[in-house]
Amino acid sequence: SEPLASADLPVHALSPDGSRLIHVVQQDDSTRLYARISNQLEALPVPGTRGGSQPFFSPDGEWLGFYADGKLKRVSFHGDGPFTICEVSENFRGASWGPDNRIIFSDPPALYRVELAGGSPEVLARPDDTLGESAYVWPDISAGGEAVVFTIMTTEGVDGPRIAVRSLLSGDQQILSRKGSYARFSPSGHVVFGSEGMLLAMGFDLARLEGRGPAIPIREGVLTSPYTAVTQFTFSRNGLLLYIPGSQDLDWDLPRRLVWVERDGTPEPLRAPPRDYFVPRISPDGRWVALTVGWQEDADVWLYDLESESLRRLTFEAGWDGMPVWSPDSERIAFGSSRQGPINILSKSIGSGAEAQPVVQGDYPQYPESWSHDGRTLVFTEVSFETGGDIWTLSWPEDPDEASTTQTLLNSRFDERHPMISPDGQWILYTSDESGSSEVYVQRFPELGGKTKVSTGGGRDPIWSRDGGEIFFRYEDAVMAVEVVETEPSFRVKIPVLLFQGPYMDSGGRDYDVAEDGRFLMIEESADRPAPAEMIVIEGWFDELERLVPTG
Repeated sequence: SEPLASADLPVHALSPDGSRLIHVVQQDDSTRLYARISNQLEALPVPGTRGGSQPFFSPDGEWLGFYADGKLKRVSFHGDGPFTICEVSENFRGASWGPDNRIIFSDPPALYRVELAGGSPEVLARPDDTLGESAYVWPDISAGGEAVVFTIMTTEGVDGPRIAVRSLLSGDQQILSRKGSYARFSPSGHVVFGSEGMLLAMGFDLARLEGRGPAIPIREGVLTSPYTAVTQFTFSRNGLLLYIPGSQDLDWDLPRRLVWVERDGTPEPLRAPPRDYFVPRISPDGRWVALTVGWQEDADVWLYDLESESLRRLTFEAGWDGMPVWSPDSERIAFGSSRQGPINILSKSIGSGAEAQPVVQGDYPQYPESWSHDGRTLVFTEVSFETGGDIWTLSWPEDPDEASTTQTLLNSRFDERHPMISPDGQWILYTSDESGSSEVYVQRFPELGGKTKVSTGGGRDPIWSRDGGEIFFRYEDAVMAVEVVETEPSFRVKIPVLLFQGPYMDSGGRDYDVAEDGRFLMIEESADRPAPAEMIVIEGWFDELERLVPTG
């Protein structure tokens, strides 16, 4: 059978009547949803769900909601769909389908509500940073639609995560448990959640919006992700419980190592200490590597000195700091940061103790991507609900007394991301899904025109060579190269060729870079992150629950 996907995200979902079980299966570089019907032995793929994750059922069990390709989608078990409900970011963290056919989902840091037919989502609740809250995730709506229970992720130094409940009628909100995550409403009159590898249950008074008595452990040894606060369990309304056994003592902070890789695929590890690395960026002067280290709200920007072979931390504040981009003089770094709410862009000098300065601010997540060689333009991606990923520019005038300006470069109904300005400043690489799948394109810059498709059959994460004579991109687990034939009078490239393949990091950002000498800086997993291997199914579970945690 196919291996299940990483346990950092939910890998199972049970239909309300318990007749269908959904698995999230890992297939090469992608995922897919499989359905097993109770009277059948074989699980079959659900059409239209390639790349899907985080499945959830409609209240009648006839539709399946899921996340895929930066979108919240739904598909019918009778062959209808998939249909896109709305655009979301790659940080999507769970959804629940209410009886009124509205869906509540988490796009950190906030919870949102959207009509089933689509449209612009409305903010339902935002975390309070004065209380140490960083994100609201993993929502679950009560069967009658009166309330939603969810997990509060907390900032560094604050105990968490926590369980909270919010009335969908009055808007009142309160903490149910100051220790726990991934809470679900049970028809038995309980709220069930995970904590440190255990399942706990608490009697719950829906009218008063409060617990009845303390939380009682009901199962030990349930797989839990310290990264995302997911506990791997699900249950149906008729008392069928499914969970994955495991221990929170698993080595989730798997060390990754930085590796130089030659064009023929020969690897040579750097002497950098193993860390949870993402998105490496080599400085223009070739001395430094800037990296994201850590996951979710615990990420920071670090610097690795290639000369002294030493690693040091650049950002220290609570919240997510990541996706660094170098200034052309190698003196500053622009990076995304959630420390003030939505992910916006800050910049910081690498050689002084000065505080980071705001560069771009807005209501939607923004990620820096590329800094022009003259230092006057920064291109960045903004992710909105209406149009998905859009490409923007921030420009600084020659006169330092004049204000900087931002403007949209690409904001079609398609998803455009990962722009990179060419070394000569005349062209811009980016990805778009306008063809139905992610492909690499190039256009003139800063005035767009002469669009040319670079990839054939799929591509993502494009990078220019340092001299602009080649374009590199990733396809599945491969690194591809494209030779630039000419740029005038039009842009022409050769057919992409495979350079090498390997088990290198792919988090959805550009998790590689290219040095002046043509070597590739990749992130190699030291070991595979444990995937769920077995599951335990218990029938008639509500009887046991009522015996252990009486609600009467």
